[in-house]
Amino acid sequence: MQWLIQHPEFLENNLYIGGGSYSGIPVPMVVQHLYDNREGGGSPPLNLKLRGYVLGNPITDIHIDLNARIPFAHGFALISNRLYQSAKANCNGDYANANASGQQCELNVIKMEETHKL
Repeated sequence: MQWLIQHPEFLENNLYIGGGSYSGIPVPMVVQHLYDNREGGGSPPLNLKLRGYVLGNPITDIHIDLNARIPFAHGFALISNRLYQSAKANCNGDYANANASGQQCELNVIKMEETHKL
């Protein structure tokens, strides 16, 4: 915002915001803030021509994203059925908190991460 205040000649341009990976967390919040304060509603008033945003391979919820890696990798045969079934039984689907789920869960997740770089 400060940059646009210092360079008002760019306020007439269409604005698209993009990012990848971790930006799936802050970019939507920034866009929402800009959208909520469009048409001079913010301070200082800026009439931005916000047209959209794009996210590439974004993290949207760290817990959900981390837990989705294991079944995803198994679905592509990157993890053996035996190891996947053991992790599934021992972790109860909570692979992101493997150390809190018990020693066997933690060992399963460590083996998957070492073997398959998950």
